[in-house]
Amino acid sequence: MATLVFYSVLWLLGANDEIEATFHISLNATTHAGRILMIAGPALAYLVTYRICRGLQRADAELVRHGTPIGVIKRLPDGAFVEAHAPLTEDAEAHLRAKGTRARDTRSQRLQHPAGGHARPLGRLRARTSETYGGEKVPIEEEHDPSLTR
Repeated sequence: MATLVFYSVLWLLGANDEIEATFHISLNATTHAGRILMIAGPALAYLVTYRICRGLQRADAELVRHGTPIGVIKRLPDGAFVEAHAPLTEDAEAHLRAKGTRARDTRSQRLQHPAGGHARPLGRLRARTSETYGGEKVPIEEEHDPSLTR
């Protein structure tokens, strides 16, 4: 996404004279805004994309933990209301669980040292960068609350 945003800003800056003529904005203002967006735009796109991906991971973990909501509201003896959930099918649960294990497996394979023993500095840097940007995964817990299922 960051590359797409960077390219889009460059594309818009290529037409800054047309933007100036059409929207009556100063040419200098569009140039300065483009310079700022070339740096800040990709970083902002990364942060937004990262948050969306983390939210999707949390949603998958929530599905595995509680199942799919079925639209039935139950009242507990203490007066609280909860929505009932149906357990996931075996195929759906296996698919969601495989997402996490596949990511962990490929990451551990990348971090293994070459046959010579020690990894080279570039390899260590690549492993640290990979852990920094791809290391945070939402854990899929085994805990399941049977009172929330039908």
